[in-house]
Amino acid sequence: MEWDKVGAVRFLQAHARSTSISACAQYTREAIQAGGIYLARTRLAKDYGSSLAGAGFYEVRDEPQAGDVVVIQATGTHIRTYGDV
Repeated sequence: MEWDKVGAVRFLQAHARSTSISACAQYTREAIQAGGIYLARTRLAKDYGSSLAGAGFYEVRDEPQAGDVVVIQATGTHIRTYGDV
C-alpha cells in the first residue's frame, strides 16, 4: 500500500493540541497509520528510526515538507531526554 501523506497530515491537524501532552511517539505513530502504514511500536519517539526505515521511509537532507517525519535524538536540554519525532 502506498502511503497517504495527505491523510497523515490531516490526522495531525485534526488532533493537534495547543501544548504538549508528552505523547509524541503515540501521536506520530497514529498519524502515520492514518496514512496507511503500520509501524512497530516503540515507547520513545526517538527510537522510531529503524521502524520508519523498515516501512520504506528514508533520510533526506532537504528542507522538511508536509508528510516528512523528523526524528530528533535526546539532547542535554530536553527535559525528559526522550527525544521527539
